[in-house]
This record gives sequence, C-alpha cells and structure tokens, in this order.
Amino acid sequence: MVLARPPHSAAASPPALVTTPLYPSDHDYTRVLALGLQALGWQVQLVAAEQIGEQEDQVERLAAALRSSGTEVVFSININPTLARLATPLGFRYIWWGEVFPLEIDYPQLPAGADVWAFDASREIVAQLRQRNVRAHYHPLGFDPQTFSPRVGQQPDLPLAFVGNGLLYNERNLQDAVAQLRRRERSAADPTAQAIYGAVRALLASCLELDYAEYQRRGYNFRGLVERRCADLEQPPEIVQLVREAMLQHDGRVAAAMARRQRLATLAAAAQEAPGLRIYGRDWGGTSAAPYDRGPILYSQSAEIYRRAAINLHVHRFYHRGVSDRVFNVPACGGLLLSNNAEAFGEILEPGCEVVSYGNLDELREKLRYLQQHEAEARAIAAAGCRKVHAQYCVQQRLWELLGICGLPRPAVMPAR
Repeated sequence: MVLARPPHSAAASPPALVTTPLYPSDHDYTRVLALGLQALGWQVQLVAAEQIGEQEDQVERLAAALRSSGTEVVFSININPTLARLATPLGFRYIWWGEVFPLEIDYPQLPAGADVWAFDASREIVAQLRQRNVRAHYHPLGFDPQTFSPRVGQQPDLPLAFVGNGLLYNERNLQDAVAQLRRRERSAADPTAQAIYGAVRALLASCLELDYAEYQRRGYNFRGLVERRCADLEQPPEIVQLVREAMLQHDGRVAAAMARRQRLATLAAAAQEAPGLRIYGRDWGGTSAAPYDRGPILYSQSAEIYRRAAINLHVHRFYHRGVSDRVFNVPACGGLLLSNNAEAFGEILEPGCEVVSYGNLDELREKLRYLQQHEAEARAIAAAGCRKVHAQYCVQQRLWELLGICGLPRPAVMPAR
C-alpha cells in the first residue's frame, strides 16, 4: 500500500500509504499509482501486501503499524478486504482502484458511512459495491506515459503478437483438487463423507475433460453443471445439499482452469489466420499454437512488443468484468488492439474506430483476415486509439480526477506532462 502525505500540508502531516497488491501481476501498476501521486505533490510510502493478510496475527500487526504511522489515507490497486474492514475502526480513508475482478469476489459488507472508496471500470461492480456501503464510482484506470508511448519512426515487424501468461498453474490447481478429493474419498470412514467426496471428485474430474467451446456454449455456467450432477445423485435430499455446497466451493477453481483453455483456444484460432503469431509470456506448457518466448515479460518489455506488432491480440478472461490495463497500454504505444469483451471497453475506446473487437472465435478469424488485408485501415484505427488514450487516460490525469471526486488535496490545475 502507499502512505501519502497530501500536497501543501504541514510537515507533521502523515504520508499516504500505498499497498503493494495481493497479486504479483499488479505490482507494476502499483508503482505507477505511487509515481502518479508523487507527480501530484503527494509524499508516498509503499508497504508490502505480505504484511496485510487475513490471519489474526497479521491483522493485529497491520493495525498496530497503521496506528503508529498516523496515516489518514491508504491506496491500493484492487481491493484488500482486510484494509476495507479496518478503515472504520482505525479512522483512515481507504481507496482502491479496480481492474477486472469478477462479481463473485468476496467484497466486504461495510457499515454505513464507511470512508472506503472504490474506482472501477465496471458499472455492474460499482452498483454492487454501493449496496455494500462502498463509495464506488465508475472511473477506469489509465496508462503510464513514461513507459507506454509511440516511438517515432518505428515500423511493425511482427504480424500478430500476444502478451500474457499461459495460466498453467490454474490447470494444475484443478488437477491437485481432484487428487486430494480422491485421497479423502478413499480414507473417509463415514459413508456420508465418502459419498460427498466421491461426487465432488467426479464433477471436477469431468471438468478436466471439458472443452472450452462446450463450456462457452453452456454459458460458462458451473452452477448449471452442479445442478445437473446433483439431480442424478441417488442420495437423500440433505446429502444432495451437502454435495451441492461442496461442489460450489470449487467454482473459482474451475473458472480459472477454463480461463487457460480460453486462451489456448483463442490462440489456436488466431494462428490459423496469422501463422506469424508470436506469444510472449510464461506457463504455456508446450502449446503448439505458435512460437513463444519463455519467462515473464517485464512491464517495459511489453511496451516494446506492442510497438513491434501490427496487431496485438488480447483475451479478457470470460469471468472478469471491467477492463485490463492492456486496453490503455497497447493503444498508448501506437499499437492496434484486437480484443474480446467489447461491452466493457466500449465506453473507453470505440470498436471499429479506435480498437477492434471480436465476440467469438469465428469472428476473431474474420477480423484477422480483414485487418491483414486492409493494413492502412488498421493503422488508422491504431492511430485513433493512440490519440484517444493520450488525451483522456494518462494515469496522472485519472488520479487528479480521482482526488477531486474524493475531496482530497490536489493541484488546482492538472500539471502538464
């Protein structure tokens, strides 16, 4: 998290606190948040999220650290539930800036009047948060112009690129859950427990074989799979209910595994139309869709790839709401973004004019064919997207607007870049 002292405040005023995120993929954006606040005159201190867990001793240590710091404002990228719950009893303002979290996340129910603020790119999530007494606003993220900007004279030398991880660990987590349930089923002495473990194991094992296209046709409905499986159980109603509850605990695990298969299916379809597709990231596990560079891609390295690619493919995970930072970063570099989930980013970039969107894999193939045959139009769309994000979505400008919404100190005029 970031401790930050407001601009023009007395020397004794505490700094504001910015937490590093719970998820490693958000670390770079946390740095951008901290630098943006500093550019607006705030004094900032970073605090590692490892110190902010849900265990009782971790919560007590965090509370003690916050009391001793005297901080009045805490920022983070995406929600840290512990901070949200501590804000009212400790009397600090907590602000998080969201990205792409699903609606199913365990957002805390806060007391009325809590000084907890959320800024998200999903109006659906904003509405849900307001029901939980969070002061939520629709306010998408921005990009760091120091990292993501066009390079004059640079011409694309890659026909199509994808930057992202293969999420292999998601598949392994599902496999591990099946193996663990099998062990519990075999060791259970109670017939009821054995029946529950067996039913849940069978469902998850079937999900290991479930094709992404079939899951998509079923409307990404894990609950529907659970209900169909429960309807076939020859058990008393009370046992069926226990099985249902146990199965639903794995909803997130199955969705995460399906997100990997979503990426694999998308890349395989894209490679059919653009054999020059290049994948950058880790955990692809030997996928044959296209050549790929192993290892994590640094924030600064992704900017270079976005500039080099004639088309930048992006895959929003099917269960996410809002938008990822690539919706800003790719156009900011002058790259053409080809992405799914147009209903989420349509308020930010206009599909067909500033970005290109696809709804399913057939449409993806069709759009790729068209863009490769109409290079001048593709370049014009990329240029329009670049102008749009540089005019409206610089992170410093977004933070300046955010501070105004929260009634926090900021320069009277947005500083020039």
